[in-house]
Amino acid sequence: MNYFLAKTEAEEYSIDDLKRDGKIPWTGVNNPQAKNFLKSMVKGDLVYIYHTGNVKAIVGLAEVIEEGEVPVFSYKKTFTPPLATLHEIKSYEEFSDLKLVRQSRLSVMDVPPKLLSFLQKKAQ
Repeated sequence: MNYFLAKTEAEEYSIDDLKRDGKIPWTGVNNPQAKNFLKSMVKGDLVYIYHTGNVKAIVGLAEVIEEGEVPVFSYKKTFTPPLATLHEIKSYEEFSDLKLVRQSRLSVMDVPPKLLSFLQKKAQ
């Protein structure tokens, strides 16, 4: 199983919208690097949902239920309060090289083991 992070504007499509809808094709991604991450997703992979805008935080979890250039995500969980804010992640030196920190415009990315471990510990 692989882990990814997908960003969305809460005002456009939030974790609450995904909860209501149950599932959604993840569309609107134009960046080639982000598209490659979408294409690499397989059924069963988990995706942390990250709100941009005022919140800037990991707010939920989804699962890939259909693969392809536009994978379909199903709702798994909402983190209340958010699991981790960007500010919190940036406060750790070991995370300074993360795509989330260094490539702020990248809308879909992989979650490396060191961040995954941090998030899994926080979710317990």
